Amino acid sequence: MAPDEVLRKAATIIDRDGHNKYGSFAWPPPGDPNADSARIQPVEEAGRSAPVSATGAIERAAWGTVMEFALSTPNFDAQYAQCLQAQNYFLRWVRRNCAIWDVSSWNDDRDTTAEDVARALRQAARDWPAWSAAARA
Repeated sequence: MAPDEVLRKAATIIDRDGHNKYGSFAWPPPGDPNADSARIQPVEEAGRSAPVSATGAIERAAWGTVMEFALSTPNFDAQYAQCLQAQNYFLRWVRRNCAIWDVSSWNDDRDTTAEDVARALRQAARDWPAWSAAARA
């Protein structure tokens, strides 16, 4: 997937699964009645369905889950490259367009909403064709 595809998918993931602060994904998910028991949601399941941060959404869009970076990950090279390309582009985009220098701090700011994150991801995705054309010129 190209960065614009990853970012559009990441925005949809934020809309669908929710926005998380202070971590790539919420584990256990907020409101889990079993959070204090031995039956908490397995981390692998949470990586695929729990609320996510901006960077967690990009990882889930590229891999289908928030990854624990391990060399045994199937198709690691292609998916890792897609994820890094989308994350690096998004970082450059928010710096240039929003004067945000730290995506994690912006994501975790109490005033940043799920709508803010999804909107930024979608705006960056819309700008990708022009950005990539300029980079090739």
